[in-house]
Amino acid sequence: MNSSTLDLATLPAAPQQRRVAFIAIAVLAVVALAGAPFARLTVGALPNFVMLYGGAVLMSLAISATILFGQFALSRKPSLLVLACGALFSGLVSIPYIVTMPGIGGLQTYAGSPAAYLWIIWHTALALAFFAYAALAARDGSRRVGGTRTTAAVVATVIAAYAASSLVVEFAPALPPVSAQGTYLTGIYLALLAVALLSVYALVLLLRRSASTVIDIWLTVPVAALLIESLLNALGGTRYSVGWYVSRLDILVATTFLVVALLSETNRLSRVIVTNERRLRGIVDCVADALLAVDERGMIVSVNRAAAALFGFNGDDMIGMPVARVLPDYPGIADLEDAGVLETVGSDARGTAFPVEFARGREASSSPGNERIIILRDITHRKAAEDAIRAAHDRAVEAADVKSQFLATMSHEIRTPINAVVGMSELLLRTPLSDEARDYALTVRDSADSLLAIVNDILDFSKIEAGRMELESIPFAPVAVLENATDILGAAARKKGLSLATYVAADVPRRVLGDGDRLRQIFLNLIGNAVKFTERGSVTVRAVVERVEAERTVVLRFSVTDTGPGITPDAARHLFQPFRQADQSTRRRYGGTGLGLSISRRLVELMGGTIGFDSAASSGATFWFTVPFAQVPREDDTAFTGVLRGLRVLVIDPEGEARQAVDQYLFAWGAVASSTANAAHGLDLAKASVARGVGFDAVIVDRAAGEDAFALGARLHAIAGFESVPLVLVSGAKETVSEDHVHAYGFSGAVRKPIRRGTLHDALVAAMDGAPASGVPVAAVDGPVAEHTGEVRVLVAEDNPVNRKLALQQLKKLGYGAHAVANGREAIEAVARGAYDLVLMDCQMPEVDGFEATRAIRQHELVSGRHVPIVAMTANALEGDREACLSAGMDDYLAKPVQLDALGALVERFVSGVRIAG
Repeated sequence: MNSSTLDLATLPAAPQQRRVAFIAIAVLAVVALAGAPFARLTVGALPNFVMLYGGAVLMSLAISATILFGQFALSRKPSLLVLACGALFSGLVSIPYIVTMPGIGGLQTYAGSPAAYLWIIWHTALALAFFAYAALAARDGSRRVGGTRTTAAVVATVIAAYAASSLVVEFAPALPPVSAQGTYLTGIYLALLAVALLSVYALVLLLRRSASTVIDIWLTVPVAALLIESLLNALGGTRYSVGWYVSRLDILVATTFLVVALLSETNRLSRVIVTNERRLRGIVDCVADALLAVDERGMIVSVNRAAAALFGFNGDDMIGMPVARVLPDYPGIADLEDAGVLETVGSDARGTAFPVEFARGREASSSPGNERIIILRDITHRKAAEDAIRAAHDRAVEAADVKSQFLATMSHEIRTPINAVVGMSELLLRTPLSDEARDYALTVRDSADSLLAIVNDILDFSKIEAGRMELESIPFAPVAVLENATDILGAAARKKGLSLATYVAADVPRRVLGDGDRLRQIFLNLIGNAVKFTERGSVTVRAVVERVEAERTVVLRFSVTDTGPGITPDAARHLFQPFRQADQSTRRRYGGTGLGLSISRRLVELMGGTIGFDSAASSGATFWFTVPFAQVPREDDTAFTGVLRGLRVLVIDPEGEARQAVDQYLFAWGAVASSTANAAHGLDLAKASVARGVGFDAVIVDRAAGEDAFALGARLHAIAGFESVPLVLVSGAKETVSEDHVHAYGFSGAVRKPIRRGTLHDALVAAMDGAPASGVPVAAVDGPVAEHTGEVRVLVAEDNPVNRKLALQQLKKLGYGAHAVANGREAIEAVARGAYDLVLMDCQMPEVDGFEATRAIRQHELVSGRHVPIVAMTANALEGDREACLSAGMDDYLAKPVQLDALGALVERFVSGVRIAG
């Protein structure tokens, strides 16, 4: 038995109940068979039996109808309503049937045969109700009958019973007789046949149900009794015969049996409900949340233990209490539809208010007063925890601000002396020095650069961790960024004897939107690691288009491949974690902070891309990353026209990766390349091309090709028919090659490794046109810088004496006149007194800082009408950035340490009248 079932129409029948029902049917059948041989014997009227029979049947039908209506109220199933109404109708019609029975002493004798017709009506109606229930029960499903339809059905049943009885009694004399001298006529037999057929159909449907319920099984007894009664009546053939009496006895026993069975099942169901209620009460009392049942008047009708404990009352004392006593805001939130979970205020027995969560359950419309279930939870501890979290968050934000201020201060304090070391060593290198002294000065400068790289890594990582890293979205050229990074690291690669090559696919956009500086930082980290950890071989940097998304978004894939030692699986697991390197020997051998890859990963992720690597121990490594960029449309995008299409070029370069990159560039431009690593083979190819009459149009010769590239060039021009073929020289990053030197040996131009795509293209175009190539590099030579012509006055505002002296010396070296002040107040006064062409303003100074001084100068300029360019010179990595400087009114930004060339280029821009803002 399923203890969760609450009505007899769904309560499954047990095997024992089936056996009892079949035994009852068998007993009725045995009695019928015993009386069948004597069915036609006439006994005569027995008024007391008829009265007893009628009253018992009426009582049984009335009780059965009452029980069935009660079960229908639980399930609202249409089949139960039909069955209950049928029992009610039959019971009501049986009353006039008994009253109009002829031969009952003391009762009025009615004309015609009303009793016979009334018997036919209530028997047919009862059989029809049994059949309708059996037919509908299998199809009830989720269908339910509402209260309005139930009332209408009951009223219609009563009216129909009264109308049928009244019409039969009133018009009985006019109705055709159904018996003659007590013997049944055809009408009675037809009625008996109809009752028998309905009973058979109902019995078959009830017994064929796969999951018979309690009502299904117990109904089989009265249905079988109706069938037996019809057969016995037909055998008796007359009123008051043995068959007639036995059939009445059969119905009496069956209806009484049904009443007893239904009463017994109702009691059993009541026990189940009580057990379930106790179980539910136990569950509810064990629930940690407070549960209240509130009626429509707002009075508490039930509580659980948690509710009593929450509000500090005895559970019984809360019954009948207005819910507003413990929930002051309840009247305002009780009528909210689908309010979900709300925070409100509860009040305990002492009147103390505390926060609670309020959730209203679904209304129980079938319960008295339409009760509402309220679920409450004390959230005092949670609110305290939230307050603690908010306080901790505020403290964390404050700590982050303090950390940012500390990092900014440390950046300024550390970069300030580094600036002096880098700047002074640079000035020192531009003076006449002995070889030993120059070596010492180079060591100082390189050490300062290494220290600056470590400081930059730590500050960048701290900025990312603090969530202060913001990326720009401005147009830039990704090719230029990549090639600039390889230029910076080219000297280090050549120093180790490594081939550093770049390749940029032809479809990589010229300009995209993004942060070019941060992209360069990623390149410097990845290429720098590759150069650092590779002892021999090559480092190759590639840029290709991985895919195009939407209309203007392109995903670029960058990769750095080296021939170094590779990465073991153990080291690969934590490679991108901060402060981690492959092993301790790596740190001891190569140094570094272990932050480069971590910073690169964070920057790539901030750009919306992904980063990874492919490697195996002893087989080199390829670090790659992809970044989506929005393309910048350019109408004048004519970077590489078809002027080189069809050009036949011989490439002689012993470095395989560089040679392959040049081949790919030539192919992209429509040229035909023949390449070799061997100088002698190159000569053979040149001779063979002349012999075939399809000579080369140009030759690209690496400085390392053969023992002497210039001698190789002379030998190429010595080939008959090859005298006028232009030659382009490829030199190493540290090789000093002047333009005159190149032309003196018969070369049309030169490009420096790592080869820039645009430089190579322009050099080839210039060589084919017979003009000097714009890309011919001129070697940087340490020495005095030519003085600037013209009177230019620069004001330096710097509080650090060493850096103040450095700035003055750098400007003097560049040929500019300069004057220095020690703080912002003096800078304001100096600008007000004198006419300066440029102000170099430190941001952190005593008394008045650079930002405040700039704002004051700009305020004075509103009256004077003049404008002096102000450029920030700051070592502040977190707050002294370009945006903060520009918002204060400065014209540009120069980060410390300040390189002499960068300072010269910046001053030249402003003294020439070119103002570059933000």
